[in-house]
Amino acid sequence: IKYGILPQVLKRNELVGGNALVEMGTFVAILAGTIAGPLLAGIEAPWPVWVSGAALAVSVLGWLASLKIPEADALDPGLEINWNVFTETVRNLRFINENRTVLNSVLGISWFWFFGATILVQVPSYSQNVLGGDAQVMAFLLALFIVGISAGSLLCEKLSGGDVEIGLVPLGSIGLTVFALDLAFASPATPTPGLTVGVFLDEPSNWRILLDLLMIGGFGGFYIVPLYALVQARSEPSHRSRVIAGNNILNALFMVVSALFAIVLLGAAGFSIPELKWRELVFVGALRAEGDLWVRDPTRPLPPFRIPDLFPEGSRFRAERQGSRVVVRAEIA
Repeated sequence: IKYGILPQVLKRNELVGGNALVEMGTFVAILAGTIAGPLLAGIEAPWPVWVSGAALAVSVLGWLASLKIPEADALDPGLEINWNVFTETVRNLRFINENRTVLNSVLGISWFWFFGATILVQVPSYSQNVLGGDAQVMAFLLALFIVGISAGSLLCEKLSGGDVEIGLVPLGSIGLTVFALDLAFASPATPTPGLTVGVFLDEPSNWRILLDLLMIGGFGGFYIVPLYALVQARSEPSHRSRVIAGNNILNALFMVVSALFAIVLLGAAGFSIPELKWRELVFVGALRAEGDLWVRDPTRPLPPFRIPDLFPEGSRFRAERQGSRVVVRAEIA
């Protein structure tokens, strides 16, 4: 609902900014819950009063916030609810396939959730088994990711000049790949038992890990926000919400596959978490057309390039200067 209603309550030049705020809020909520859950569960009590109380409080706050959602007219008043979840799922996926740009953008979003789910799910294990840290170290690492994804999402509006532009998507893809790869290199060979946040920060080599997590979050915002705005802008208003529903179905499917991917590599194959990131980057490479990336104009500081597998053939991306700002533009074939 939150993504489907945005085009009805926002102007076109507000879509990127609106999606940036929604995306930031979504990740802040997910990661805040991930941080708060273990901390609340660790409080000694005869029963999980703190977890239950927090869940009820968040539910009430969410309900109160929902009362402020602007009213929106039904774009397809004659729509009848299909209670068969299987046929409706197929129908929603067919709506996505009607527009190639929407389809490729949805696939790009799903690849992001494959990548993001693999990273986020492994952060608790990474902080404990690779770094040797406690729950506070895990919370600190997740907080860094929150800062990164929030900053990256909000920067999208500035860098796109308020337009629905996807020129930042390739930069986000490259950043996710480079800093995930560097995180694998920066990870210590052996954990430090009893590692606290203070001890972790006292070691200069660990700042590289912090930078990697911060940048993964930031470039994740660059990647995901413009794609959501593009899906909203290019979908037919009469079935936009069902396109978003189909997108969520594919996102969930890719996250399940990412979980199976991690289980196989961490379990049966016996890889470590840093080694898992190496293998995951093989899949991330598909976002950049299996290495089909080249510079067309070496005289420009940020040259254009195309990503045939994610966007239609001939799509070009270019950074141009507008006064004191640099705006990333995309030309979709």
